[in-house]
Amino acid sequence: RRASVSSSIQHRTIAALAERMPEAKRLRAQAGDVTLDSQTRQSAFYDAAKVTNDACGDIARTAPIVVASCIGAQQLLASLGETKEEKSPFPIVVLDEAGQTTEPALLT
Repeated sequence: RRASVSSSIQHRTIAALAERMPEAKRLRAQAGDVTLDSQTRQSAFYDAAKVTNDACGDIARTAPIVVASCIGAQQLLASLGETKEEKSPFPIVVLDEAGQTTEPALLT
């Protein structure tokens, strides 16, 4: 959730980095172009969301460090298509304030 990220570092989030991808920017501009027919704009909007989601996954898989809350980490793994049975793509996990969460949330 963007609202939970300080505005001073919001530009470093996976979502912000993905939205700056040239293809995503081009498709968002096309989606907002009122001179185009609605089907073209709707298709561009859908394609922009797909490009952004794909970029988020690529960034998360290749980033040397990912910082997330327990809930955010679970959502990130779900967006990467990871399941509980699969090995985590992250070799090291550091839990800050782990005592404030439940054990099942930590093991997800």
